[in-house]
Amino acid sequence: MKSFVKRLSKAVYSSQKSSFIRITILLITFIKPKLILAYDASKVRDGAGAQLHRILSLSLVSYLFHIRMIKPQIQDITIHPLDPVQDPVALQSYLEGWNQRLFSSNEFMKQPEKFLGYKIRYIDSLKLRSLLFLCIMSNFSKDSIVVLTKESHSISDYCVEEYGSVLRLYYKDFLTLVRSQHSNAELIIHYRQGSGGFAIHPGQNIPRQVSIESVKIAIEDVSSMTMERINRVRLFTDSPVESFRYNPLPSQLHLWKDMPGFDGKSVVNESSGVEEKLRPTVENKKLLFIVDRNLDAFQMIVAMARAEALIISRSSLSYVGALFNQDGEVFYPNGFWHTKLKRWRTYK
Repeated sequence: MKSFVKRLSKAVYSSQKSSFIRITILLITFIKPKLILAYDASKVRDGAGAQLHRILSLSLVSYLFHIRMIKPQIQDITIHPLDPVQDPVALQSYLEGWNQRLFSSNEFMKQPEKFLGYKIRYIDSLKLRSLLFLCIMSNFSKDSIVVLTKESHSISDYCVEEYGSVLRLYYKDFLTLVRSQHSNAELIIHYRQGSGGFAIHPGQNIPRQVSIESVKIAIEDVSSMTMERINRVRLFTDSPVESFRYNPLPSQLHLWKDMPGFDGKSVVNESSGVEEKLRPTVENKKLLFIVDRNLDAFQMIVAMARAEALIISRSSLSYVGALFNQDGEVFYPNGFWHTKLKRWRTYK
């Protein structure tokens, strides 16, 4: 009974929030504010998937409210234990390449050389009330207001069905890149565990890690029509073959503060044995099983976007991959804090 009441109250709140957003869109469209959105890359140091997800949330707000957005860029990322890029110099070259591929659209506003003639407002997380207030204030301002912010998930999570239009407008070139890549018909599984042991990360109420048994059930739930097209299963995971201690770059030690398993100098990276536990299920279906730990985050997103079937984790990396996957069968983990698209199927 409690579970039903909780689901009902969540559904009612979501409906009310969505309605309020629609009304606010009409108001802001009428106001025609002198407002510009900008991703505050200098204040963000999480992973590549999380940062791209933040930028997508701002792109969605820009699209819905007809507000210009400055061309974003990812300046730095937290390097995780199994990331192929572990060198700071190589990281900058790597990010430059992917910034060019991802954010090439002319729909983005060019970065001003100087912000002279603009008023700057820093907002950690852009919420609907703040957005409406700033839009009204901009019409009483002589100068345009640039809103530097990290994300707008509290708005975008209630408008996720609009992401398709956003991607076609702002990320058309990246979608073309995705379609141009040759690949086998794949079922891709992203198994994100963090430090392992079902640890709960700061700011979250449940573990990122899902049970391997639930992933097995999701594999079995892939439709027979889709499974007929699939010839291999590929696993992307941050779970190592064997447990080990990872020493972060000295310049990134502060980013690991309060993370499970971190002792101030190194962090435990536990093995969940996910590949060996999934192998019998995959081989029972007479499919090739590949475990790929050598791809970087953006290469994984491209592969996930092309997958015939995709099982995502409680992770922005595979969530973004699923958003770019416009035709595949997507399985979404129960309890994830970002909203699913209607066509996605939930697994427990």
